[in-house]
Amino acid sequence: NGKATPDKAGSYELTFTVTDKAGESVSEYATLTVTKTTAEETLYKTFDFSDAKKPETVWHANVSEAADATALLSKGAFTFDIKNPGNGDGDVQLVLNGLELKKADYAVKVWAKSTADTYCHLLAVDENATEWKTFGGAFNVRIGQQMQAHELFFSANDGDKTTLFVNLGKITPNPDNADDATPSDFAVVIDKIEVYEVSGTETKKPVYTCNFENGETAAT
Repeated sequence: NGKATPDKAGSYELTFTVTDKAGESVSEYATLTVTKTTAEETLYKTFDFSDAKKPETVWHANVSEAADATALLSKGAFTFDIKNPGNGDGDVQLVLNGLELKKADYAVKVWAKSTADTYCHLLAVDENATEWKTFGGAFNVRIGQQMQAHELFFSANDGDKTTLFVNLGKITPNPDNADDATPSDFAVVIDKIEVYEVSGTETKKPVYTCNFENGETAAT
């Protein structure tokens, strides 16, 4: 009838008829591709820790016996004073249980800074799974001395539920370089944590392609 209004992304086959001056009609076919034109973020949840009572019942700190650290919720921020980060990334962590999800892509932004450059792991764990399973993770994320957002991206379906982890314990990205690891005697301040729903598509442009079928190598 002259218009198409699909409401979901995908490919749709269109049939149309062209009539020439002699009155001859020819049916033609085309494919209409519908995409979300831009990536947009919609704030789903925000935890700014401005209310000292409410966030404490949602987010909680875990410190294992292997670590020497304290966590304090004060003045609108979670502050971790870490003397010894322990033996693994989960020895010092900030945790949120039971975040209900729907079918969407998500971005988690952890606004944090540290008195000394350090690392963190950000994890979204599937609470409905019978075994340990994550929706996604961001690993060896560098926390510097300026407040900025550190991001985790993942996808979920309706009815999913996740536990979010901000792991601040011992992380050594390169075992051959022990100096590039979580330090000792430092403090991490987490100002707020935001969870966004993300819609849209990415456009990827290759900057280099090597066709090995033609005998090309990286050296050439």
